[in-house]
Amino acid sequence: METKNAVVTSTLLGYEDHGILTCQIFVNYDEHSSQGFGNRVLDIEYIKNILSVFGVRKWEDLKGQFCRVGIKDDMIIQIGHVLNNNIWFDV
Repeated sequence: METKNAVVTSTLLGYEDHGILTCQIFVNYDEHSSQGFGNRVLDIEYIKNILSVFGVRKWEDLKGQFCRVGIKDDMIIQIGHVLNNNIWFDV
């Protein structure tokens, strides 16, 4: 697995095509790479874990936050705190 520093460029919190409540976090981890993380069925623990990784209290505060991403097979599989290597969220 490769680890890269990233910044949140945008988020999505809403319904996907089949009416399932979901969220996604979009990050840039170099000049030419933007990728989404998430796109899972939402529950309150999922949201709490994401907010905890970033150390924010509101979903709206995620944009512009720095983080670390774990990438495997060209997909983000983990998202972590930018400074504290002990704080990671893995779906």
